[in-house]
Order: sequence, then structure tokens, then C-alpha cells
Amino acid sequence: MTNILMSLTLLSWYLGANDVFGWSVLSLSILLLIELVRYIKNRTKNIPYLSSGFLFFIGYYLVHFQLYIWKVFGKTNISDDVYEFLFVSEDVMIRGALASVIGLFSFVKGYKFVKAKMSVSTKTNGRIQNSVLLLPTITAFVVFFFSNSDYLSGTYNLLSWSPLTKYSYALFITLYYAGLSYRLYTLQTRSFAGFLDYLRSIGLGWTILTVVYTFFSMFIGDRGPIISNTLLFMSLFLFRLQKVSWLKSSLILAMSIILLVGVKSLRTRNHKSFENRFSNFSVSSNEGEKLGLEANVLTMPLELGLSARCLHHAIDYTDQNGFFNGYFQVRQLVSSIPFAGSLFGFVVNGNKEPLISSSSLLSHKIQGGDVRYGDGTTAVADLYLDFGFGGVIIGLFCFGIAMSRLDRVLTNSSKQMSYWLYVLAITYFSTSFYLGRSTLMIMLQRAVPVILLIYTVMIFFRKTSNSHENVG
Repeated sequence: MTNILMSLTLLSWYLGANDVFGWSVLSLSILLLIELVRYIKNRTKNIPYLSSGFLFFIGYYLVHFQLYIWKVFGKTNISDDVYEFLFVSEDVMIRGALASVIGLFSFVKGYKFVKAKMSVSTKTNGRIQNSVLLLPTITAFVVFFFSNSDYLSGTYNLLSWSPLTKYSYALFITLYYAGLSYRLYTLQTRSFAGFLDYLRSIGLGWTILTVVYTFFSMFIGDRGPIISNTLLFMSLFLFRLQKVSWLKSSLILAMSIILLVGVKSLRTRNHKSFENRFSNFSVSSNEGEKLGLEANVLTMPLELGLSARCLHHAIDYTDQNGFFNGYFQVRQLVSSIPFAGSLFGFVVNGNKEPLISSSSLLSHKIQGGDVRYGDGTTAVADLYLDFGFGGVIIGLFCFGIAMSRLDRVLTNSSKQMSYWLYVLAITYFSTSFYLGRSTLMIMLQRAVPVILLIYTVMIFFRKTSNSHENVG
């Protein structure tokens, strides 16, 4: 059915039947969700609905389709300036909708492309004691926590971070992902009596650190760590202990979205008490006013949906300047190796500011060069800047295959697999919900340093152990 509707969408776009095109895009996107859910339910074993593939789909949908939904239903009342800011032009908006639905179609087909059974590496590489990674992680967190008075007081202003804060935070994140993911990796083959047993198995140190870091992120209104910490910490429980029903999964996701949108209202760049900021906590969004909509629960996620403007401006940019032919994808891949990204940029273009990332380029494009904030990017915009529609199709199809395989990695409980594969799986799972508002390969910049760190520690302890044996 989705194949037929995809053909109708392409035909209506080609013929310029915009009304038919709009309804076919929305209908196709809903059918793709049903197709993905049915596939997870009937064709996979032990993959929960709250998996990387499902969470990415929902996050992608919230970013790429909300503007089109309100536009198709004719509920918007937009001024010319706002229209240009969000859509650029009607032609660009229509091509953006086409790119978005083609990307979603490609992702779902790629996710289903993987066979039900797959072989995984079972190579292990030694053991590391829990305290070896826990103590340095706590130390880095304490340094990060106390090195910036603004951040400590609840002020969300990343520009105020000192170099010590930046480096200690980067070190903390690497150590945190390395330590917690390795802890979960060693528990793959273990059976749990329940959630309390799960917490005891992870350990008191990692549990307390996760709770403190997550609640502190909520205190300042930083939603990214709240999502990633929760999914990372709960990953083994979600994939191994129970398969949450579709209804429960939907309710959990809906409540989480409401909470996370409201958390942004706690942000401030001024020194205000938490009580003062919490009094302004709201789950309604003022973003709906930009479209002439009344602020309510339905318009609440529009803050995410407004990111679709990045795709429209990416299309407009390539119309005027051409494609980048893979530059941004290669730079992201190279940047997964510590310090290599800056060197690559310096060699290719002198590390000029607009070309550091698709996010930087689009921020300069949207704001006319006087950049006062980051507009961000989207998964589709990033691919489109490099290769156009072809890049969106191939990129998201391959990403669907990757997510399907990584979801199966996290369901594996009979054998322990290679640590690097597990880190990739758990990193992308923990960030899958907001990858639609980012780029597909950016999490390699988190996963690769973690893998390198763990293998370095393993090699060190293996050599130390061998030297002690030789002395004995």
C-alpha cells in the first residue's frame, strides 16, 4: 500500500496537483508508521516498540511534518516575513515536503530490509573493573559541575563556559558513556528478577551519578541529557526485561514529549531561582503564534516542527550555489576521530566558519551572516546539502538498515558480542529520538572516542597483568 501511495505522491508532485500532493504526503507518513509498527510486532523477535527505529521515526516526524500538517489543514495565518522565514517559497516548501516523505519512506524500507536472523561478532576483549571508569567519571563531573558559577546557579548559557568547563564536560561525557555502556555490556547475558535487581546489577555509583546528572539537566532546562541519560540507563531493561505494549509505549512517549517541551520553559540566561523559573513552567507553546495558532497541547511540539525551516533553506541554498558533493558527510565521518575534523576542515577550506557544519551554514544563510544563535539542522537537510534527493534516499535507506541491525544487537542475550558494536548500538539508541533534528552520523563523534578509550584501558590492564605474571 505504501508503495502505491508513494507513486501517487510522486505523480501528484510532478503534475503540480498540490492539494492531492499534500494529502498524499500526510497519508503516506501515517501508513509508514503503521507499517513500521506491524513489522516490529510481527516480524521481529524481542525488539520493543521503544526501539531506536521507532524513536527515530517519531522524532523525525515531529521535526519534518508538523508544519505541513497545519498547512494542509489550512489552519495557519502567517505573515509574509514569517512565511519566508519558515518556507522560503511555495515551490521550496513542496520540495521540502517531498524530500521529507521520501526520506521517511526510505528509512522504513531500509529498516525492514534486514533479515530476521543475523549473525553478530562474539569476540570479547578482556575485563575492566567497575571502579576504574567510575571514579574518573565522577571526578570529571565534579570539575565540570563546579567550574562555572553561571551553570551551577541554573543559568543556561553555553557561551559563558570557561575552557575548563568545556574540556571537563567533554571528558565527563566520554567517560560516562564508556563506563555505563561497558557496565551494561557485561550484563548482557545476566537474568534479572525485576527493576530493583536491574539497578543493583548496574551499581549504586552509576545509578546515583545518572540521577544527579539527569535532575541537574532538568534544573537548567537542558533536554538533551534528560533524553539520552534515561534511554542509555534504561536500555537493557527496555530490550531485555519486558516488551512494552504499543498502547503503553505510545502513552509513555506522549507524556515524555509533553514534559520535555515544558522543560524548556525552565531555561534562563539570568540568575533566577529554580522556584521562580518553575512557576513559569508551561506545557503550552508560544511557537504556535508564529503560525497564527492558539497555544495548546496540539501546538506544543511545534518548537521541534519549526526546525523544518532548515530543510527549506538548504533547498534554497543549493538552488543558488549547488551541492557540496559529500563534504559534510565526510567531515562528520573524519570528525569521529578526535581532533581530525578540525584538521580536515583546515586542509580543505581553511576551517571557515560557515562550512564547519550544515548547522553553521544554515544559521548563516537564515540569519544573513549576523549569527546570534544556532538554527540547527535536520537529518534530511544535512543529506540534501550534499547530494539532493539522491542523498536523502540512499542515506536514509542505509540508516534504516543500520538502525535495524543495531536494534538486534541490543536484543542479543545469548552471547556477548564485540564491545564496539554494542557501543554503537547503545549510543544511537540513547540519541535516536532527536537525531531527526541533527545529523545521522554525528553520534559517531561520541561513540568512536568511547570505543578508543575502552580499548586503550583494556590494552593497558592486559599488559599490566602480563607484566605481573612475568614477574611472578
